Amino acid sequence: MANICSYTLHAMTSQGSAYTRFQRAMNTRDLDVVVPALAELPDVALTDALDVLELMAEQRDTRYDRAAAKFSARLTTERRLTVEESRRVLALVEVLPLAPQPVSDHLRLYCKRTLRGPSGPAPQMT
Repeated sequence: MANICSYTLHAMTSQGSAYTRFQRAMNTRDLDVVVPALAELPDVALTDALDVLELMAEQRDTRYDRAAAKFSARLTTERRLTVEESRRVLALVEVLPLAPQPVSDHLRLYCKRTLRGPSGPAPQMT
């Protein structure tokens, strides 16, 4: 997966870059516009994924549960969370629809935290 902090050149169209289109879509708060714009992005930052998840929670979107599970797995992997931290993240995404803004603020802290150090190879499942 590409480093979201690295500089990447994106093709420009008359509507701007894919990320600009995504930002405009997010401003509409319409998931029918947001989801296709998200799909156009070559890389999706965790914070952008969280913004979409928060919007899904606010709108009680039927895709929320699956998106929440996928987000939790990605956050756990990319930020190298411990089992306890992973449990907290799962608990937070479970209650996100009840209080989207305050809960997403807590999740955002996990998205932005400093990595602990290089992780070793994943254990082989037998």
